[in-house]
Amino acid sequence: MKDCFMAITLAVWVYVLIPVGVTLLLSWISDKREERRFAKLLEEERARVTANDIARTETAPE
Repeated sequence: MKDCFMAITLAVWVYVLIPVGVTLLLSWISDKREERRFAKLLEEERARVTANDIARTETAPE
């Protein structure tokens, strides 16, 4: 009876819990990469807007 229980437990781990865990880990990693990419994009846009404002101020007639 104990061998049957151990076999079922192993099967649950191998076929259910481990793949679900790996999928969740990969999804979390993908989300973190997306957050970093979006933050970098926002920072680049902010720098571009700031550079445009500085250039516009420097070339404005007094």
